[in-house]
Amino acid sequence: MVILTITLHGTLESGEKFNQEIDPNIEHFFLNGKQLKSNDLTPFGDCKNLQALHLYNNSLEEIDLLPLRRCKNLRRLNLYGNRLKYIDLTPLSQCEQLRELDLDSNQFMSINLKPLSSCLELVHLDLNTNQLTMINLKPLRSLKKFACLFWKTTNLFI
Repeated sequence: MVILTITLHGTLESGEKFNQEIDPNIEHFFLNGKQLKSNDLTPFGDCKNLQALHLYNNSLEEIDLLPLRRCKNLRRLNLYGNRLKYIDLTPLSQCEQLRELDLDSNQFMSINLKPLSSCLELVHLDLNTNQLTMINLKPLRSLKKFACLFWKTTNLFI
């Protein structure tokens, strides 16, 4: 059975429901500036060719990355400019092609980077403009290609 389209579901900041049909063969998906408060990423688990997911400049308060563990070709995840306070990066440990992760301009006070130690292609991590006061960067030490970390904080444990 061939899936022709899949439907992405979410809720806008106004409370209105949001639905969008997407092609499961999509490689790059942009859903930015839509004032999304919540978004179910489950349909992306069927997008085997997905290389980039951009959900920046929304109002996301939480996000479950679990469906992305099936996106083996994911290279870029952009969650810039949301209202995220917590994120579990564990599903990204299965995204071995991940090169860029943008978590800038959210509300994280802490974040566990250990799952990223499996992302051997990771080059860029942006943690700027969060409320981070302490973070353990040791999981990034084993990443040979890692070159670019952006952050604005005071107490970093490396």
